[in-house]
Amino acid sequence: MGQGAASAGAGRAVTPAAGFAGVDSAYRALGPPAARLYRLLGLYAQPRFEPAVAAAAVEAGPAVVTRCLAELTRAALLAPADAGRYRMPPVVRDHAAAEALRHEPPAARRAAVRRMLEAHLRHVIRLDASAAPGRWRLGPPAEAPADRRGGRALYDLLGDRGGQEAAVRAAEEYGCDTLVWQLCEALWTFHDRLGQPREWVALHHRGVRAAARCADPRAEARMRVQTGTGSLALGRLAQAEDEFRGAARLDRGAHHPRGEAAAVEGLGLVRLGQGRPQDALALFDAAAELVHGTADRLAPAVLDRHRSRALAALGRSREAGRTLDRAVAALRALPDRCELAQALVDLGELRLAAGSPEQARAPLDEALAILQDEGARTRVPRAARLRQHCAAPGPRGPAPR
Repeated sequence: MGQGAASAGAGRAVTPAAGFAGVDSAYRALGPPAARLYRLLGLYAQPRFEPAVAAAAVEAGPAVVTRCLAELTRAALLAPADAGRYRMPPVVRDHAAAEALRHEPPAARRAAVRRMLEAHLRHVIRLDASAAPGRWRLGPPAEAPADRRGGRALYDLLGDRGGQEAAVRAAEEYGCDTLVWQLCEALWTFHDRLGQPREWVALHHRGVRAAARCADPRAEARMRVQTGTGSLALGRLAQAEDEFRGAARLDRGAHHPRGEAAAVEGLGLVRLGQGRPQDALALFDAAAELVHGTADRLAPAVLDRHRSRALAALGRSREAGRTLDRAVAALRALPDRCELAQALVDLGELRLAAGSPEQARAPLDEALAILQDEGARTRVPRAARLRQHCAAPGPRGPAPR
């Protein structure tokens, strides 16, 4: 977050720098509507923003906002950015924040920041729903049917990794605790498929604290599940187990079986990582019981994929194959192509372990094509490594994960 946004949130004065002179001249020439939009945008946490954020800032219709944005662009106070967004350079944002402190009452500043963050949250939710359709969410759903840009939706966010973190910090700074955890939840797919789990865990600790301040046990459990998943990616099994156990307790106490199922699933993945497949299998079965009878069609298929891994580790290869075939068939009928790709990677690995590299090629090739198209770069190396094993015929042990 730029100096101006941080200072505005804390209520401290912003001292104009020498570089403000030209910016100030351009600002003084603006009409009143554009000048007010300019000031409020200085409070925004991100270097790039969507037109909907500008509309939320001043609570104006599209025609008014379009004119104001054009005026600010002509004055070189804004510049066009990617994906239809606009960019405000740091020195300009600091000047705008300083003007907001002078001319906008504190309550108006807080309300504008909340509206802008809410507009940004809606944008991130739509992108997340596009990249991971069918994923269970506790927070607000996408406002409109998600388009199927898949990985391209994630790339819209990729250039703004720091911006997403800045949005969470700004929501925390302005006391918008519900927005803090909802932003973290909406960024799940972004972090899961693009990596950097350390940043993921650090961000979600903020989400856990915010949900606790909201006294919302279901939200806190959701944040703990996502934090635990990041810890799993880092190989921190003990920390992941603590988060999943805490989440399961919270959701059980809140009578929230769907949330509890996610926590129990996480505990099963911890047991797999610990080399305890029998315990993992029991936990995946328990999670399946918790989602049984719900409208969730994705969770049973994902749990079947996990079950197949546990069964394979127990030496029950035929049962593992049947279970995984069931998962693949179910996932082909669902829109989340990345989950299908992961099941296909497991299928390729299972066939390699059975000594059938020629039968492993097709699912691995299909998986690689999907993962690359979806932008799931953290999933590609394992699939590519397994595909290399297909060149060598003959029986093999399980390829390294």
